[in-house]
Amino acid sequence: MNTSKKIIIIVSIIFALVIAIIAGRMILNNFIQKKINEVKPTEVIAEEVKKLEFYQKIETFGTALANQSFSIRIKKTELISSLEFDKNLMIQKNQLIAQLKTEKIIAPFSGRLGVREITPGILGGEDSIIATLDDIETIKLDIKVPESYLNILKKDLKIKASSEAFSEIFAGTLDTVSARIDPITRSILVQVKIKNSNYKIIPGMLVNIEIIYNEKTSLGIEITKMYYLAQQPGGLTDDNFFKQPDTSTRARNWFQVDWNLVNINFDYEINSNTKINSRLFALNAYRNSLGDLSEINRVDPDEKRNLISGDFRNIGNETRVVHLYEPLANPWAFVFGIRAYKGFNKTLQGNGNSNNGPDFNFDDFSENINSSNSIQSDYDFPSFNFSAFIEHIFNLNNKLSITPGIRYEYISTSAIGQFRKSESDLVGTPLFDTVVSFANKNENRDFIIGGIGINYKLSNKIELYSNFSQNYRSINFSDMQISNPNFIIDPKLKDERGYNSDIGVRGKIKNKLYFDASVYMLFYNNRIGTRLTTDTVWFKPIQYRTNISQSRTIGFEMMIEADWLKLLSINDNENKLSTFINFSYNNANYINSDILAFKNKKVELVPPIVLKTGFSFTKEKYSLSYQFSYTKEHFSDATNSENQVSNAVVGLIYSYFTMDLSCKMIFKSIQLETGINNLSNEIYFTRRATGYPGPGIIPSMPRSFYLCLQIKI
Repeated sequence: MNTSKKIIIIVSIIFALVIAIIAGRMILNNFIQKKINEVKPTEVIAEEVKKLEFYQKIETFGTALANQSFSIRIKKTELISSLEFDKNLMIQKNQLIAQLKTEKIIAPFSGRLGVREITPGILGGEDSIIATLDDIETIKLDIKVPESYLNILKKDLKIKASSEAFSEIFAGTLDTVSARIDPITRSILVQVKIKNSNYKIIPGMLVNIEIIYNEKTSLGIEITKMYYLAQQPGGLTDDNFFKQPDTSTRARNWFQVDWNLVNINFDYEINSNTKINSRLFALNAYRNSLGDLSEINRVDPDEKRNLISGDFRNIGNETRVVHLYEPLANPWAFVFGIRAYKGFNKTLQGNGNSNNGPDFNFDDFSENINSSNSIQSDYDFPSFNFSAFIEHIFNLNNKLSITPGIRYEYISTSAIGQFRKSESDLVGTPLFDTVVSFANKNENRDFIIGGIGINYKLSNKIELYSNFSQNYRSINFSDMQISNPNFIIDPKLKDERGYNSDIGVRGKIKNKLYFDASVYMLFYNNRIGTRLTTDTVWFKPIQYRTNISQSRTIGFEMMIEADWLKLLSINDNENKLSTFINFSYNNANYINSDILAFKNKKVELVPPIVLKTGFSFTKEKYSLSYQFSYTKEHFSDATNSENQVSNAVVGLIYSYFTMDLSCKMIFKSIQLETGINNLSNEIYFTRRATGYPGPGIIPSMPRSFYLCLQIKI
């Protein structure tokens, strides 16, 4: 049994085992469901993406030809040693093909080595071998095009190629146009070349061709539709998490999203050196969060739930102009662009019903805070952003390039609305209840930020790089107006300003080993963070989001990917076995703080070490991937609290690791993908939620299985 068949059998066995596990789990879940009355899991998850492209094209077909071919007839009696012709090996230029008694046969170019069938009595007999070497990294096709298209046919027109054997699209260009028209067919002969780096197209294959022209103007439309309805388990205390992480004290939490996004891309080529790209985007969406936001150490009272309903509508455009020119020996590039954005967001918060299901309706149907006792806040958040940017690439020589850039930004954010200010005692008796309204809370600011990047090529495949840029992070009014008993946002919250810089090296070694390593520094003034404080009414612990102080992060990142078949000099272009490793180290600290509680403390939610590694194996239509991830423990607040508090909103986020396994198979128009997430069933969490679906620890998903079926029509 050859290696290829063994690989197929192994992958098929793995796939069958996964399917069996999935089926067994489904049967077990159904059995458990009958035994205990559990709440339903996620009800609906659906996603749809449509993309349309508009351009003019000529559709035709042709037969694939090797870019160049070499054939030689070998008598077996003259043969001393040779490569295995029947293996369809990929060999390199100047590699020995065969050793004859009188000479050596050397490959004149790189390509696929094979043997041609011999017809007895014509080309020879069983005593002869005809070896062939085909350069198929580039495929040629001779096609005929009606003479009416003569005026638009020119060298380097884009080509899209496809075959009934594969679901992918191959790219190419028009290479030559004949000088004569066939007087019988009234057509002209055209030759195209197709990139075939994965060697899927072989000589003799029928290939469908699209010759794309009039790309001076192109229009693309992308539509994304997503609907999501899920039941959230709610947060846990530290004690509950370590004792029983699969439990929940908030079984009535639900989350719903309806997302509708449209992108329209317009491209126009002024000339061969100047192009315009314009992207228009629009969003119409809503989000509902329904549940109990009271302290986690209190049992769900089965009373009215808290409902936060958000309506998000926005529209924007980004247009940029790219101009290429050559004032010196190397090309330079100039980029100019503008971006405009207008948002119309609205948020309602109030009492929902006391049921268990996803009933996203306020208890009082009136959404007017003055006439409804159920509405706690009612806000509109109009916003407007405008920016203009310039960037220029200076290729000073073949090795050194400098790219400076500058950006002007204008940001206008507003909050218009009302909120109810009320308080009750421990037994629920109202102490006071009043509505606070304001006409407009507006924040307008404009600023200029800049940056510069430098690249130096040590060789054709290895380069040094360094970047420096200013950064800016604006506050969000919509987050500040949510009423949350576990979380308070400073009403005087300020925007963040700072800069980031890095220096590194990246490249590849003989297309076998890829790497990227860099050291970096991030600096922020008025860094926005969270700290633990105490409520002034009931003296309970809460999170307070405010400007902490300056922060500085010094870190190191590294990525390495190796193709082991190439590293081991195994000439196998149909199979790929690769491993990768991503590693990052972060030393993030608050600095220059006058408050002792923050002095030299670690920045929250920044893991000091993150490691990801794994492997992938690909063979034609089959692929198998494995990934291991590790994240070191880190803090959830700026005071670096390690002690567990009753509501679990602060404390350590402990170290954890995960393992994932996936398998993909493609059969013509059918794609099947399956996998196992959290293979080792690790118990961990990544955040301590202060809002929905918390408060408290949000446990990770246990070991889970998935199966996806995709059919292309």
